[in-house]
Amino acid sequence: MNDLDAEKARLRADLRQRRKSLSVQQREAASEAVAQRFLDNAGILPPVVAGYWPVGSELDPRPLMHRLIHAGVTVALPVVAALEAPLLFRAWLPTDLLIEGRFGLEPPSDRPMLVPDLLLTPLLGFDADLYRLGQGGGFYDRTMALYPACRRVGLAFGCQEVPLVPRGPFDLPLHAMITERKIIGRITS
Repeated sequence: MNDLDAEKARLRADLRQRRKSLSVQQREAASEAVAQRFLDNAGILPPVVAGYWPVGSELDPRPLMHRLIHAGVTVALPVVAALEAPLLFRAWLPTDLLIEGRFGLEPPSDRPMLVPDLLLTPLLGFDADLYRLGQGGGFYDRTMALYPACRRVGLAFGCQEVPLVPRGPFDLPLHAMITERKIIGRITS
Protein backbone atom coordinates (compact mmCIF):
# COMPACT_ATOMS: atom_id res chain seq x y z
CA MET A 1 0.00 0.00 0.00
CA ASN A 2 1.45 3.38 -1.01
CA ASP A 3 1.25 6.54 1.12
CA LEU A 4 -1.82 7.90 -0.72
CA ASP A 5 -3.72 4.63 -0.26
CA ALA A 6 -2.76 4.48 3.42
CA GLU A 7 -3.90 8.08 3.99
CA LYS A 8 -7.22 7.35 2.26
CA ALA A 9 -7.72 4.18 4.33
CA ARG A 10 -7.20 6.07 7.60
CA LEU A 11 -9.58 8.83 6.53
CA ARG A 12 -12.22 6.31 5.40
CA ALA A 13 -12.21 4.65 8.82
CA ASP A 14 -12.67 8.02 10.56
CA LEU A 15 -15.43 9.14 8.20
CA ARG A 16 -17.36 5.87 8.52
CA GLN A 17 -17.35 6.40 12.27
CA ARG A 18 -18.61 9.97 11.89
CA ARG A 19 -21.54 8.79 9.79
CA LYS A 20 -22.39 5.95 12.15
CA SER A 21 -22.49 8.35 15.11
CA LEU A 22 -25.54 10.14 13.68
CA SER A 23 -28.93 9.16 15.10
CA VAL A 24 -31.73 7.80 12.92
CA GLN A 25 -33.58 11.11 13.38
CA GLN A 26 -30.51 13.12 12.30
CA ARG A 27 -30.10 10.95 9.19
CA GLU A 28 -33.75 11.22 8.21
CA ALA A 29 -33.81 14.99 8.76
CA ALA A 30 -30.62 15.39 6.72
CA SER A 31 -32.01 13.33 3.82
CA GLU A 32 -35.14 15.51 3.74
CA ALA A 33 -33.09 18.72 3.98
CA VAL A 34 -30.77 17.61 1.15
CA ALA A 35 -33.78 16.79 -1.06
CA GLN A 36 -35.33 20.20 -0.47
CA ARG A 37 -32.01 22.02 -0.89
CA PHE A 38 -31.44 20.24 -4.24
CA LEU A 39 -34.90 21.16 -5.58
CA ASP A 40 -34.70 24.75 -4.31
CA ASN A 41 -31.36 25.32 -6.07
CA ALA A 42 -31.29 23.07 -9.14
CA GLY A 43 -32.88 25.38 -11.68
CA ILE A 44 -34.06 23.44 -14.73
CA LEU A 45 -34.12 19.77 -13.83
CA PRO A 46 -32.22 17.40 -16.14
CA PRO A 47 -34.19 14.67 -17.96
CA VAL A 48 -32.32 11.70 -16.42
CA VAL A 49 -30.85 11.62 -12.91
CA ALA A 50 -28.87 8.62 -11.70
CA GLY A 51 -29.36 8.05 -8.01
CA TYR A 52 -28.21 5.25 -5.74
CA TRP A 53 -29.70 2.90 -3.17
CA PRO A 54 -28.20 3.77 0.24
CA VAL A 55 -25.85 1.23 1.79
CA GLY A 56 -25.13 1.24 5.51
CA SER A 57 -24.91 4.76 6.89
CA GLU A 58 -24.88 6.62 3.53
CA LEU A 59 -27.16 9.63 3.17
CA ASP A 60 -30.48 8.32 1.85
CA PRO A 61 -31.27 9.88 -1.56
CA ARG A 62 -34.71 8.27 -1.83
CA PRO A 63 -36.65 11.35 -0.63
CA LEU A 64 -34.95 13.32 -3.42
CA MET A 65 -35.45 10.56 -6.01
CA HIS A 66 -39.18 10.36 -5.20
CA ARG A 67 -39.54 14.15 -5.57
CA LEU A 68 -37.63 14.10 -8.86
CA ILE A 69 -39.96 11.43 -10.26
CA HIS A 70 -42.97 13.47 -9.10
CA ALA A 71 -41.47 16.44 -11.00
CA GLY A 72 -41.26 14.39 -14.22
CA VAL A 73 -37.58 13.43 -14.10
CA THR A 74 -36.56 9.89 -15.08
CA VAL A 75 -34.52 8.33 -12.26
CA ALA A 76 -32.07 5.51 -12.73
CA LEU A 77 -30.13 3.28 -10.34
CA PRO A 78 -26.65 1.85 -10.83
CA VAL A 79 -25.86 -1.66 -11.99
CA VAL A 80 -22.44 -3.22 -11.41
CA ALA A 81 -21.62 -5.00 -14.68
CA ALA A 82 -18.08 -6.04 -13.74
CA LEU A 83 -15.58 -5.30 -10.96
CA GLU A 84 -13.26 -3.05 -12.99
CA ALA A 85 -15.97 -1.45 -15.16
CA PRO A 86 -17.92 1.79 -14.87
CA LEU A 87 -21.44 1.60 -13.50
CA LEU A 88 -24.36 1.21 -15.87
CA PHE A 89 -27.80 2.64 -15.13
CA ARG A 90 -31.32 1.25 -15.42
CA ALA A 91 -34.55 3.19 -15.07
CA TRP A 92 -36.17 2.94 -11.66
CA LEU A 93 -39.63 3.58 -10.26
CA PRO A 94 -40.57 3.37 -6.57
CA THR A 95 -42.91 0.47 -7.38
CA ASP A 96 -40.07 -1.66 -8.84
CA LEU A 97 -39.00 -4.74 -6.92
CA LEU A 98 -35.23 -4.49 -6.72
CA ILE A 99 -33.05 -7.55 -7.24
CA GLU A 100 -29.86 -8.58 -5.45
CA GLY A 101 -26.85 -7.49 -7.50
CA ARG A 102 -23.11 -7.85 -6.97
CA PHE A 103 -22.91 -4.99 -4.47
CA GLY A 104 -26.46 -4.47 -3.32
CA LEU A 105 -29.88 -3.91 -4.77
CA GLU A 106 -30.36 -3.13 -8.46
CA PRO A 107 -33.33 -2.41 -10.71
CA PRO A 108 -34.85 -5.40 -12.52
CA SER A 109 -33.06 -6.42 -15.72
CA ASP A 110 -36.13 -5.65 -17.83
CA ARG A 111 -35.87 -1.91 -17.06
CA PRO A 112 -34.26 0.16 -19.85
CA MET A 113 -30.61 1.19 -19.71
CA LEU A 114 -30.12 4.98 -19.56
CA VAL A 115 -27.33 7.53 -19.85
CA PRO A 116 -27.58 10.01 -16.96
CA ASP A 117 -27.52 13.78 -17.35
CA LEU A 118 -26.81 14.18 -13.64
CA LEU A 119 -25.14 11.69 -11.32
CA LEU A 120 -25.93 11.68 -7.58
CA THR A 121 -22.91 10.19 -5.87
CA PRO A 122 -22.59 8.68 -2.43
CA LEU A 123 -19.31 9.27 -0.64
CA LEU A 124 -17.42 9.03 2.60
CA GLY A 125 -15.83 12.48 2.57
CA PHE A 126 -15.56 15.70 0.60
CA ASP A 127 -13.69 18.99 0.69
CA ALA A 128 -14.41 22.59 -0.32
CA ASP A 129 -12.68 22.01 -3.68
CA LEU A 130 -15.42 19.43 -4.46
CA TYR A 131 -13.19 16.38 -4.35
CA ARG A 132 -14.81 13.25 -2.93
CA LEU A 133 -13.51 10.23 -1.11
CA GLY A 134 -15.47 7.12 -2.01
CA GLN A 135 -15.48 3.60 -0.63
CA GLY A 136 -12.34 2.71 -2.58
CA GLY A 137 -13.73 0.47 -5.33
CA GLY A 138 -13.30 3.10 -8.05
CA PHE A 139 -16.78 2.54 -9.51
CA TYR A 140 -17.81 6.19 -9.42
CA ASP A 141 -14.39 7.40 -10.61
CA ARG A 142 -14.64 5.14 -13.69
CA THR A 143 -18.25 6.16 -14.22
CA MET A 144 -17.48 9.89 -14.04
CA ALA A 145 -14.68 9.41 -16.58
CA LEU A 146 -17.08 7.54 -18.91
CA TYR A 147 -19.68 10.33 -18.80
CA PRO A 148 -17.65 13.58 -18.84
CA ALA A 149 -20.68 15.73 -19.78
CA CYS A 150 -22.74 14.40 -16.87
CA ARG A 151 -23.15 16.75 -13.89
CA ARG A 152 -21.60 15.20 -10.77
CA VAL A 153 -23.38 16.00 -7.50
CA GLY A 154 -22.33 14.52 -4.17
CA LEU A 155 -24.78 13.92 -1.33
CA ALA A 156 -23.53 13.67 2.24
CA PHE A 157 -23.95 14.71 5.83
CA GLY A 158 -22.20 17.91 6.91
CA CYS A 159 -20.00 15.92 9.30
CA GLN A 160 -18.34 14.27 6.28
CA GLU A 161 -16.54 17.45 5.21
CA VAL A 162 -12.78 17.38 5.64
CA PRO A 163 -10.12 20.08 5.05
CA LEU A 164 -8.55 18.18 2.16
CA VAL A 165 -9.42 14.93 0.41
CA PRO A 166 -6.27 13.05 -0.60
CA ARG A 167 -6.38 12.82 -4.38
CA GLY A 168 -4.65 10.97 -7.13
CA PRO A 169 -4.17 11.83 -10.81
CA PHE A 170 -7.46 10.20 -11.90
CA ASP A 171 -9.71 11.76 -9.27
CA LEU A 172 -12.28 14.16 -10.72
CA PRO A 173 -13.98 16.89 -8.71
CA LEU A 174 -17.74 17.10 -8.38
CA HIS A 175 -19.73 19.98 -9.84
CA ALA A 176 -21.67 20.39 -6.58
CA MET A 177 -21.88 19.02 -3.07
CA ILE A 178 -25.08 19.08 -1.02
CA THR A 179 -25.43 18.53 2.71
CA GLU A 180 -28.16 19.39 5.18
CA ARG A 181 -26.15 22.55 5.95
CA LYS A 182 -25.06 23.93 2.57
CA ILE A 183 -24.38 23.62 -1.13
CA ILE A 184 -20.95 24.01 -2.64
CA GLY A 185 -20.84 24.58 -6.40
CA ARG A 186 -23.66 24.51 -8.95
CA ILE A 187 -26.12 21.62 -9.27
CA THR A 188 -26.99 22.34 -12.90
CA SER A 189 -25.05 24.27 -15.50
